[in-house]
Amino acid sequence: MKYVLRYAMASDVDFARVRALFPEHRQHWDVFRAERTLLAIGPMEDPAEGALAIFTSREAAEQFARSDPFVTGGVVGNWDVTGWQEAILEPLSDSRVQVVASTRQAPCLDQSMKASGKRSTSDTPGEYPERSKMPASASTSSTRRV
Repeated sequence: MKYVLRYAMASDVDFARVRALFPEHRQHWDVFRAERTLLAIGPMEDPAEGALAIFTSREAAEQFARSDPFVTGGVVGNWDVTGWQEAILEPLSDSRVQVVASTRQAPCLDQSMKASGKRSTSDTPGEYPERSKMPASASTSSTRRV
C-alpha cells in the first residue's frame, strides 16, 4: 500500500509566493527522498489545480504536509491523504533517480504553464495569471484545512 498526498491551492494563491517558497519546499522534499519515504512528487498540468505526492506510509505523508513550507506558508488551501493500492510501480533505485538541475527557482511551474498554453498577465517572464477559487476536494479521507 502507498499513500497519496493531494494538495489544493489556496483560493487566493499568489504564484510569486509559490516561487519564493519553492527552494524551502524542495529542501523539505529532499529530506523525505533521502529517507526513501517520498516516491514521487509534482504539480498537476495546471499548477493552480494543485499537486500530488506518493509516500510509503500515511505517517510520512501527513508529516510531510504538516511541515511543508507550501502549507505553513499559506499557498496550499487544503490537503488530504488517501491509501492507494498500486498495481504497477517501478521500485526506487538510486541508479534510476535523476535530479534535474535548473537555474530557475520553480522550473516545474514554468514548464507546466508553458505546456498548458497559459499566458502571463504581464510581460515579466515567470509571472502567472491570478486564479479563481479552487474546487473543494471530493475526498473523505484525512482532509486538513490550513
